[in-house]
Amino acid sequence: MEAEETQSSEEELPEDVFAVGPQSGKHLSKKVKFEHDHNNDNDSSENRTGSADTSDSENGQSDGSEDGNGSEDGIGCEDGNGSENGLSAVDVHRYQYKESINPKESIPHISVITNVSGDGNCGFRAAAVSMGHPEDDWAQIRSDMKDEMEANPFYSNEKYLDNVWGKNKQDLKDSLGYAEEGQAPKKYWMTFPAHGHLLADTYQRPVVLFSEHSAVFLPLSHPPTSLSPICMLLISEIPHFISFDFKDELWPSPMVDSWWKPYATEESKAWKEAIQPNLDLGEKVLYRTIRRSSRISKKATLNVD
Repeated sequence: MEAEETQSSEEELPEDVFAVGPQSGKHLSKKVKFEHDHNNDNDSSENRTGSADTSDSENGQSDGSEDGNGSEDGIGCEDGNGSENGLSAVDVHRYQYKESINPKESIPHISVITNVSGDGNCGFRAAAVSMGHPEDDWAQIRSDMKDEMEANPFYSNEKYLDNVWGKNKQDLKDSLGYAEEGQAPKKYWMTFPAHGHLLADTYQRPVVLFSEHSAVFLPLSHPPTSLSPICMLLISEIPHFISFDFKDELWPSPMVDSWWKPYATEESKAWKEAIQPNLDLGEKVLYRTIRRSSRISKKATLNVD
């Protein structure tokens, strides 16, 4: 199901705002989600190959990691998609919109992608799937994020809310409280960078977004954990959020979102060091086209008489 254009006459939305995702579902607490993630690490480690599945199998998953943050190996990526979600993970090279994936350099590092339904909740659905849960847990993702916003003193920072969200706290809580069936209005869609930070804080893990404006969103108010990232792709031409799995344990990270540095609390600043190996790999493999263009430009400048 296609979403409408991101700009509407009703209100201005951030540049990277999109959505699309059937309704209600199970309600798992954050604690259950975390326990499930760790159980995945223990139960499936023997079955991980570290390579992409080349068929449309119901278990088409990437390899995972039991390594944690702060290690010299960076943060690993655990299995996120699978048969328990009732979804089919597709090899990235067989994905219908493969040519629309940005950045192109990310494709060799993605094993499988998992599409989710389109109803204006696709961002929340993709986040649920990336953590190994059914896409119909989208309403619980919203609820968990709302709980984090209410309980975390950081999200009473009016300057942050105004600069990043452009809304007040009550409006944000109201938007996250949406749980109606049917097509979600635009004001309830997942937006970036705003939801990226809150999603990262809620589940205390990085949120990797590959899009025309790729970034990794780190928790602003929680210290590093050993939880692997929430991985999402934005297919702008539809537009639509989907979930994906990295191919290898050491995954390439896009650059840290620019809003993180000015607002990160002291306890959360250690995240940068924790994912530095991932950032280093990302610098090497995701931005090589930019570096090459820069070298060509510099060479051309030097050759000018």
